[in-house]
Amino acid sequence: MLTLLLMASIVNVSGHGGKTHTDEKFTAFEALEKGVAFFNSLVEKGKLEKSWKKDLVSVKISHMVGKDNRAYGISFHRSNSNPPSVYIFFKTDGSYGGSNYTGE
Repeated sequence: MLTLLLMASIVNVSGHGGKTHTDEKFTAFEALEKGVAFFNSLVEKGKLEKSWKKDLVSVKISHMVGKDNRAYGISFHRSNSNPPSVYIFFKTDGSYGGSNYTGE
């Protein structure tokens, strides 16, 4: 019985594939997913007008290198509205890096 219990615990320990969270890189796809979720929450909370979703014409992702270590910028562009774009930034570790209407 002790051997069976020991074998079960070994499977649980190695079941993750030996990869730790510190080894994982924040990818462009993850940034896009987080950016869209954040954009949707801004609309739902009323921080962005509902017209942002209706008038949205494109979403772009850019890899960014700068002094503040931002990794990705996701831009949401709408037609015939002011401001025409909103930008959401994520740092290299995947944490939120800020958002604005200028992209700077």
